[in-house]
Amino acid sequence: MNIKNKSFEVDSIIKSDLCVGCGLCAESMKISESSRLIPDNLNDKAKDFFKFCPGVSRHNHNDSNGLFGKVDAAFESYSTDAEIRNKGSSGGTITAIAADLLKRGIVNGVYTIGVGSGIHFLPRLFTNANDLVYSAGSKYCPTPTLLNIHELLSFDGDLAIIGKPCEISALKSALIQNGYTNKHIFISFFCAGLPSYKGTLDVINNLGGNVNSTSDIISINYRGEGWPGKFIAKTQNGIFETSYDNSWGNGLNRTLPLVCKLCPDGVGMSADIVCADYWDTDDKGYPLFDDKPGKSLLLARSELGLNIINSCMATSAIVCNYVEDLEKGLILRQPLQVNRRLSFKERGYAAKLKGVDIPKTTGYKSAYKLSYLKRVKSFIGMFLRIKKQ
Repeated sequence: MNIKNKSFEVDSIIKSDLCVGCGLCAESMKISESSRLIPDNLNDKAKDFFKFCPGVSRHNHNDSNGLFGKVDAAFESYSTDAEIRNKGSSGGTITAIAADLLKRGIVNGVYTIGVGSGIHFLPRLFTNANDLVYSAGSKYCPTPTLLNIHELLSFDGDLAIIGKPCEISALKSALIQNGYTNKHIFISFFCAGLPSYKGTLDVINNLGGNVNSTSDIISINYRGEGWPGKFIAKTQNGIFETSYDNSWGNGLNRTLPLVCKLCPDGVGMSADIVCADYWDTDDKGYPLFDDKPGKSLLLARSELGLNIINSCMATSAIVCNYVEDLEKGLILRQPLQVNRRLSFKERGYAAKLKGVDIPKTTGYKSAYKLSYLKRVKSFIGMFLRIKKQ
């Protein structure tokens, strides 16, 4: 199939709101009318990689029927470097691990999203640990992590690759098809979905920022500088800030694409190492968002991942304490991920009834089940939210 025909299929994915804007198929990206990143020009690998597009298929490379996927070990963790711990989203564990691997020469580079211009972030291959630390922190806006797929394919060496769960799954599938044998380390994090640029503009405008476009934003800090830290936006009209809880709950998460609402994996099942917020809880078990020194839930999903974690503990890059009852703790602290994991089929059925050609999923079976009432509510809620295709 030629690129022209493939472009038609990509357009169909975009029209159905199934494009995550990862950049796997793209040479360049543009902002859509719905304030998301979509492919502008396709790359020469588009016809080969299209079947791995997160809007077309999802595959769990660590097949497991566990509630939170395959877990070899679980820890509460944080960086021993005060700057990294403070700047990172939840204890700086991902940054600390990646920087330590780079310093020790375990990897030759770290590929992830870097610091951008204003609210626009692009992928970068880091070979300097200090540059990597400078780019730490969550980006709750469109980020085309896989846009430089050619750089990954041509890189002569081992990498630590950090990306969203859907991107890690797609990238591993693409690399396997391409015959890539280098033992990269895949690192991900719990993801609740990818807000559009409009989500950020809405948060700022709700604070009186009066911004009309992304070009009005000089810099953005979605969280960090504490845990969870504050949303801080510097714009042409001043600096506007609010709590993480308010920015996410009353703006950002209201602009998620349909593909995120159909996602079978917000917990990074295909990665070697995964981090997540592991909130403290009150007496009733509800998560607390009081600002304090950060900590991550750190999961090893493979032998490689566990070996890396152990080596980073040995160099004192991170502190780790074993988590004994992982499922009980996560059910309290990450209820959204529990519901997403166990109801994605019902949401998919609802979308199909509305004419959506939903992504094919493999390897996401679960031994756990939601109650009948919760499954029905998930189905009805999704059915009512989707416009007929």
